[in-house]
Amino acid sequence: MEKLTSILVVAEGLDSGTKILDKTAILARHFGARIELLVGETRDSQGFADLCNARGYEEVVLCSVFRSGQSLNDVILRRVFERSPDLVVKMPANAGGSIRGKASHEDLELAGACPVPLVLMGERPWNNPVKIAAAVDVSNEDDSALVRSIIHAAGFLNLGCEGELDVLYSEREKRDEVLRMSRAVRLARLVREFHVGGERLRHLEGAPENTLPVVAASGEYDILVLGAISHREGISAALHASVTRRVLSEFGGDVVLVPASVSAAGRTESALPKSRAASGRD
Repeated sequence: MEKLTSILVVAEGLDSGTKILDKTAILARHFGARIELLVGETRDSQGFADLCNARGYEEVVLCSVFRSGQSLNDVILRRVFERSPDLVVKMPANAGGSIRGKASHEDLELAGACPVPLVLMGERPWNNPVKIAAAVDVSNEDDSALVRSIIHAAGFLNLGCEGELDVLYSEREKRDEVLRMSRAVRLARLVREFHVGGERLRHLEGAPENTLPVVAASGEYDILVLGAISHREGISAALHASVTRRVLSEFGGDVVLVPASVSAAGRTESALPKSRAASGRD
């Protein structure tokens, strides 16, 4: 995630769409981004137009689509490939305002197919400053691209929001101190690469399927950044999918699901949010 200039917001109804649009507008203004509001029901278009005028959301462009029997996921993916947004935001399918226990199979399928990060956004307001956690697993070197993408996306969002970021890592190895140290060093290097302060590393003892749901349920974070469930096969992919589902079942904040395909190149000046690029602050 090298830039955030365009956000696609999917609104399936005026009430829920209003709540996630208000939160997305906060995010967009941190980055100077524009918002494309994709309205699923044409009858809601005038209501959203009136809302944007009343709120002064000049950065929002309203768009309604004709589904013609297509699933919502197909409509969203078609729009993503046509318009190339940097981020997609939607409320979890069938959610009543909270993420907890609501991440559906359809949402996870969408995240796995989407080439840009997907935000499953609920109604819970953010703290000030916003508190962000990025959960990574460096125990398998085959997942290094995904780990890099997660850290990069989380660090970039945190930079723009001027929030507080923790990088969470669960160490399942209990006996091999050399292996434990090598993993810790690998993670520290990645964190330094993407300009996340080393003091924000948070090591958890135990398997991630046991430790991360407890952290998710604690309510201490507003946004949780995870790797999207891919369509790979094998033990590693199956374990990752299981951990992700367990974490989502406990978390009540907003979730960012990051695909491994998101570029994890080092941060450049052109990628900085407008407020930071102008001031030159890190």
